[in-house]
Parts: sequence; C-alpha cells; structure tokens
Amino acid sequence: MKVDGIVWQKPVKPSPRSAEENLQDFPNLVRKYRGRVLFVKDSGLEATEIPVFRDRIQSAIDAYGWDHPVIAPFRQQIEETDELLRGEYGRLLVREMDVDYPRLRELYEPPPSHWWWYLDKLARVPDRKVVAVVVPFNEREIEKLYEIVDEDDRDNALEFLKSSVYAKIVT
Repeated sequence: MKVDGIVWQKPVKPSPRSAEENLQDFPNLVRKYRGRVLFVKDSGLEATEIPVFRDRIQSAIDAYGWDHPVIAPFRQQIEETDELLRGEYGRLLVREMDVDYPRLRELYEPPPSHWWWYLDKLARVPDRKVVAVVVPFNEREIEKLYEIVDEDDRDNALEFLKSSVYAKIVT
C-alpha cells in the first residue's frame, strides 16, 4: 500500500519460539525483561521488547511450571518486575515511550490474559495520588542491579547509577 509517497508493508508475524527454547534461554530472558523495564532508554524500540521478553518467559512458565528448577529461582524477580510494570511506574513508562501497542497486538496476537501486551490500556486507568521518595543506592543495591542486567543494558545501568538515586513510587 502506498500512502503519501511512502510504501507501507503489512508487518510479518515473527515466528514463535518454542517453550523449550525459552526455557534454555530463561535466565537471559529474565535479565533482559528486568533490564528493559528498569533501564529503558528514550526509545520506543527497547520498550517494544518488554512484552516480547515477558511473553517468552510466560511460555516457559506455562509449559514447565513455576517449580521447574530453571524457573523457580527467578520467580521473585519476575513478580517484582511485573508489579512495577502493572503499577504507576508502568503507566509512566507508557506515557514516555512511543510504542504502538495496538500494532504490536495485531502482529503478535496475544491472548487477553497476557496483560503486558495491554500496557497502553493500563495507562488509561485514572491516576492515584503518587508520592515519590528518593533513596540513595548502597553498595549491595548496586551489586544487585549489576546482577539483573546483561551486557546489552550495562550502558543504561551505568547512566542510571551515575545519578545514584532511585525514585520509588508509593501509592
């Protein structure tokens, strides 16, 4: 289709990864998911990866269960990241990032139960009163941040750590 001299092509649906592939890559997927949520740059491209990584994580969980020895150690990290994304932080993230969630949903065809594909709809929920608390990092927290990010996110993490503060949103 040609519009205003620009040729637009319908996006090709990515080939899905198997649950087994997702299980093999599970630690890396969790690191990337957490890294993108916590250290997303001013780029809609990185933000579009958030639901993709979360979907791959869920694929492994659905196939093998939370008790699988590869999955179980990451449960708390996943749940904490989910909580951030579902909350006020996720709403702020959606408002700041230029992500076309309806187009992503058209491309990936996620079920409605996979809430991470519907962050734009969550962002429309009326705001609650928000109080931001700034807490300086201590050495242990800095080490923990390094553990949850992979090489791809190190630059984001370093920029984030240079300010040495973390804004925790309390509702």
